[in-house]
Amino acid sequence: MEAFELDDDLADAVQRGDVVAQEEFFNRFRLTLIKYPISRGFSESDAEDLAQETLGVGYQRIASFRRGESLKRWLVGIELNFMRRLWAEHKAEAVPLRQEEAGMVLRAEESKRLAPFWVQMQLNMAVARPKRYIEAVRLRYLDELDYDEVERALRLSRNSGKVYAQRGLRILKEMSEADVPPDPPRQPQSGNE
Repeated sequence: MEAFELDDDLADAVQRGDVVAQEEFFNRFRLTLIKYPISRGFSESDAEDLAQETLGVGYQRIASFRRGESLKRWLVGIELNFMRRLWAEHKAEAVPLRQEEAGMVLRAEESKRLAPFWVQMQLNMAVARPKRYIEAVRLRYLDELDYDEVERALRLSRNSGKVYAQRGLRILKEMSEADVPPDPPRQPQSGNE
């Protein structure tokens, strides 16, 4: 049983400097703060870093926690802000294709197993969103693994392989559509032709 059942009691004790409360604060929410980024496509190591950073900031700002609310929800909100910053940074990064990835893309193009936006995106752009979704698409459609095998390969939770592959396809489609230049304006036709 936890020493502090109510979030308000735990927050008050942490703010007072109670060592037992501080230890419980870090232990109670750590696993949740690791699982949340993983469910959003972050790697395990990135998720652990995010959880640690979130707990540190939450500990420093515990006085700003509104009593009567969920401490877990408050911490997840802090973590979500960190995640958004990382997504924005990844969006700006360019990751060149390795030779074997380029080969897989060409095989996919030849076999016509994937929609054209996949090939175009892989050849013309770098991966700019969380890579686990893209990796799920690669494993599912290029390596022809079933969803259970995708889950095992990426260490995903049960029944999430299909979700990751579908989100990956959606991300790739959005990214390829974003790079399409708009159609040029039409020239008015004269009636003399």
